[in-house]
Amino acid sequence: MTAGEFPGVSAQSWVPLLIGTALPARPFASGAGLVDLLATAGYAAGATRVGLSRLCADGSLERRRDGRQTSYRLGRQMAETVTSVGGRVESFGRSVGWDGSWTIVLASVPDELRSTRRRMKSALAYLGFGRLRETTWVAARACEDEVKDLVESLDLAGLVDVFVGRPSALADVDAILHRCWDLGSLTQRYSAFVARFAPLCTAVSRDALTGPDALLWWM
Repeated sequence: MTAGEFPGVSAQSWVPLLIGTALPARPFASGAGLVDLLATAGYAAGATRVGLSRLCADGSLERRRDGRQTSYRLGRQMAETVTSVGGRVESFGRSVGWDGSWTIVLASVPDELRSTRRRMKSALAYLGFGRLRETTWVAARACEDEVKDLVESLDLAGLVDVFVGRPSALADVDAILHRCWDLGSLTQRYSAFVARFAPLCTAVSRDALTGPDALLWWM
């Protein structure tokens, strides 16, 4: 694997995951170290520094200066997000029980809150929701608690209604699935992922990686 394999993914996107995965207890990490680490993956130092500044500006990172040295750690909310991402990655593909319940979200967010609306859509997609109609999102699991946390964090009370239930016998569930998700594309992407990373399934293959190569494969 070589550097530069992450088209469209900025250095800023990697920083919270790198810090949060390696340092879940939230100690401060050297800014210069983060710049060097991402340089291994082909990111320019300037791009990483800009990303660090933006993450501090939006509260995702906390900054500490000691003389000429600057260090960073995750803000509490971002740390919770990274922990959630990590849990989803670790549990992916494991068999779980499902009682057939779906969660339906009806959201009518006005144009004056369009930035909040974008964040809501992104968060719903992360939670596994697909858009059935312009203002209707569905997930094939019961997850009202996660949606409640999302509504509270974005201050959308009164603009979002949530229901949990099962499709009527009149509903064409297969058609709903294909409207909400591009299942053909997902299947191709999962197959490509498995083919690409299958060689790393053995401990011998993983142990043979250098430090920089291990970082690139992880990313």
